[in-house]
Amino acid sequence: MGSNSSKALLRIFVSSTDHVKHELLSVIHSYKFWEVSDKVPVVIEIVDEEEKIRKFYEIIRPQLESMRYGCLVTIEKIEVLLSKSGKSRK
Repeated sequence: MGSNSSKALLRIFVSSTDHVKHELLSVIHSYKFWEVSDKVPVVIEIVDEEEKIRKFYEIIRPQLESMRYGCLVTIEKIEVLLSKSGKSRK
């Protein structure tokens, strides 16, 4: 992430039972059988340059608008304090 570009946070609030093109939007695995099929809220967060975030949103907007039970999408400008890559395991 470059230090000169404006950063933004895109949040998409959906349900674990929402579908996009007949596929579940999010699959949640649990060791408890009854939790697998429960409807639970899901928040997807993406941090990147604001211009990239807005372009990405325009690409996915038609799918979000067609969701049967609705969703909420927010964007906010943020200040990244630390962005550190971890060491890969070999």
